[in-house]
Amino acid sequence: MEKHGVNPLMVVMSVRDLPVSWYWIDKVRYLDKLIIKHHPHHEAHRVARKWFLDNPQYTHMLIYAEDVIATPCHIALLIRDYIEYGYPVISGYCNWEWTNDWVNITDRDMRKISVIMPQQYRFHRLKDLLKLMTDNKVEYPLKKVFFVGLPLTLIRRDVVEKVPFRPYRWVTDRTLGKFMRRGIMFDLQFAIDCANNNIPIYVDLRCLVLHFGDTRKLINIANKKPYVRFVKAGESICQ
Repeated sequence: MEKHGVNPLMVVMSVRDLPVSWYWIDKVRYLDKLIIKHHPHHEAHRVARKWFLDNPQYTHMLIYAEDVIATPCHIALLIRDYIEYGYPVISGYCNWEWTNDWVNITDRDMRKISVIMPQQYRFHRLKDLLKLMTDNKVEYPLKKVFFVGLPLTLIRRDVVEKVPFRPYRWVTDRTLGKFMRRGIMFDLQFAIDCANNNIPIYVDLRCLVLHFGDTRKLINIANKKPYVRFVKAGESICQ
């Protein structure tokens, strides 16, 4: 797809096998896709960034998180947003999990905070945000934020060139199915790096997608061979 000079590469970094997610990922047939499977997140981000930068025909990287449901219409909305507004980072947003009425966006500047718990983000509550929208007391449809959890995020090429996709911190645990050191909280570090480079992040408040919440128990890359697969627009992932 290339319209108005916009040609995104859709990137899915996956350590789970969630059939409902892959159903909707497969429905996005108008974009080229890069599927990065069974890699620790720090390796997946490195592969994604290098592959994108080595292929200059793509104007944007579209990060599609594997644990959300987003439709082709959500993605088309973000692309239309870029054509209309030209912002360097435009994202959808989602519920954080199922216990709290949080969505994964905050206006709080997180740069001088050592983040160890989710309460520190001061996430917007969905019902409060809906009330602000109803009362015309929030930027709409696109709201500038400090942080978004990168559930479905369109990132312009110059941002990918400038901002390294790096972890906020490193941990050593068995979350991936085997004992290993791994990078975490890439979305927070991305927000910090964008802020440090004066790159604004906008969220389209119409682009609300569904997040499955805490699915860490469904992760297991032990004894699974990592691979990278390129899927051309028009092709099915299932082929």
